[in-house]
Parts: sequence; structure tokens; C-alpha cells
Amino acid sequence: MERWRKVEIAQSIFALLIVSLLVSTSFYYIWASTTPPESSVKAIKLRVASGDPGSKVTTVIPIRIWAVDDENRVDKSRTDVVKVEMSPSQILRLRETQVSLVAGEATVEAYAVASGQENLLITVVWVEGESYLKPGTFLLAYPPPAYPGI
Repeated sequence: MERWRKVEIAQSIFALLIVSLLVSTSFYYIWASTTPPESSVKAIKLRVASGDPGSKVTTVIPIRIWAVDDENRVDKSRTDVVKVEMSPSQILRLRETQVSLVAGEATVEAYAVASGQENLLITVVWVEGESYLKPGTFLLAYPPPAYPGI
């Protein structure tokens, strides 16, 4: 009879161990799913664009820059320094040519010094920061073309 009692005790301990493992595993997965990841977005390139399509002709054109990953998601952890280059122009000038990203973004302004039409190539090149970012390019049409219906 005593032998069966030892078996029952061993089975009870084993069952308690299994139940405690199941409970602790489920708590771990609940905790892991509610804890936000540090940063799942890791930028590998720079993206550049100007103001909204269809914007009115203005003397100041904002040029926006982002540090993005392959899916164009902004990496908010980036504070890199980038250089903005523009093809030679008789109409537009850049207010500044080197900026720091703040939360993965920056804005540079180009301003008109004369009237006329031009297509300019804007290139943003990584200077320094966490890791190298591929350059970004953008074709800027000045003045912006008019989009009917917008």
C-alpha cells in the first residue's frame, strides 16, 4: 500500500510541475505580446520629396527628408546628419545644405530668387550618424504643376 502512495505523490508532483509550466508560459507570452518592441523599423535609405502636389506657386518650397526602411516606414530613432545637394539652378537656392534628422525626419527650404521654370534634381546624402543610409533623389519641378480637381 505504501508503494502506491509514493507513486501517487510522484504523479501529483509531476502534474503540479506541468501545470506550473503551462501557467508560467502563458504569462510570459501575455507579457511579451504587450511589451512594445524597441524599434522594429531599421532605416537603410533616405527618402526625399517636396510640398504637396497641386500646391500653389510660392517662393518657398519645403523639401522633406525621411530615414526609411525597405517598406518606407520612418525610423524614428534616427538623428543622423545629411547633406542636401541640388543641381545648378538660376531660379532656386537652398536655405541650408546640411541638416540633422529629428525622429527620422527633417525639412529644408528652397526659395525662389528669380522667375521661370526649372526641373532640378535634389539629392540627399548621408554624412554621419548611427549607420550608413543610401542616398535619396527627387526631381523637383518649379513651379509645381497644377493638378485639376485638387
